[in-house]
Amino acid sequence: MPTCWTSAAAAGGCRAISAPRARLSGCDINGKLIDWAAANLPGRFVLSRQTPPLPYEAAAFDLVYATSVFTHMTEEPLKAWLAELARVVRPGGLALLSFFDEKIPAAAEFADRLAADGFLIRQRGAEGSNLLCGYMTAEGFARRAAPAWRLVETIPSDVSGVGQAMAVFRRIDA
Repeated sequence: MPTCWTSAAAAGGCRAISAPRARLSGCDINGKLIDWAAANLPGRFVLSRQTPPLPYEAAAFDLVYATSVFTHMTEEPLKAWLAELARVVRPGGLALLSFFDEKIPAAAEFADRLAADGFLIRQRGAEGSNLLCGYMTAEGFARRAAPAWRLVETIPSDVSGVGQAMAVFRRIDA
């Protein structure tokens, strides 16, 4: 039976990707989002901490789906969470993760700096909050996800339909 992990913020979108026999699990740092998901979606939703680990066994999921999560992290927490997602996804499993890319109109003002490193914090704020705003290029995201993840495809923000770019990663065998 396929299993899908999602952030509660992204859980509404998971309705479209969860198969009838799939088991849906989710977590988020925001209790209101957990309450909404638990009330409106089949599955188990739990409050998570701001830092890893997640309350799941290793290789528990076939797919993870997170929107507007990695957009609100500085680089070290981002790497820690990518490693944690690699822990809970089986080898060969997928991750569908959103990020702010260089195609977002606001990125034009710092495109050169973003291209230089592939990662840039545009706005500082509390880790995990909407006040913190980070941008990445697809290549920058892939570098930070390695060695556990291989970038399969990106869908730029200007065509994704969700206002953020989407990266599809495949979990590499450990």
